[in-house]
Amino acid sequence: MSDRSLDRLALVSKIMLDERVIALRKENELLRLQLFWKDHCDSQLKILMEQANQSGPNCSCLACGACGRMDLESRQIRPMDSTCKFKRWFENILASCDMTCVTGVFKGMEPAGQHMSCVRGDCPYDVDAHFHHLAHEDWVSWIYGAKLWKAQSVNDPELLKLKRLFEVLETQAYGPDE
Repeated sequence: MSDRSLDRLALVSKIMLDERVIALRKENELLRLQLFWKDHCDSQLKILMEQANQSGPNCSCLACGACGRMDLESRQIRPMDSTCKFKRWFENILASCDMTCVTGVFKGMEPAGQHMSCVRGDCPYDVDAHFHHLAHEDWVSWIYGAKLWKAQSVNDPELLKLKRLFEVLETQAYGPDE
């Protein structure tokens, strides 16, 4: 082989290797994003909301009873409150994490299709918020909004806000780490 042939082979090999490295980086980022959503999916947040309610506002309204944010013992012993203490408490935490929520399904809104952020089978709508209440603002029927599920990287600032929300709720539910 001549030097010129070796130079061409080296150039083609470098291009192929560079393309493979780029493909591996994209695959790695996708896997990291899938792992993030596994740990921060809507069902995980629902569990944290239940546990944080029991150690936080300890609301016993009808909405909290219906969606499981009250423990079974409290449901049997305590009367149902008429107003929800959890809603204001949770929304203050959302505000402290710089997160937003929108309520309702509006004219022209279309489901965006399945996304790994929703494990219950709900299709998210393309709404410019972190959370989307489908009907009422009682935190019973909600899904993640487009500010979260459109993120392409675990380092996206909006996903970092969700991670912070989980940390705040975990501290509320389980106490601070030592």
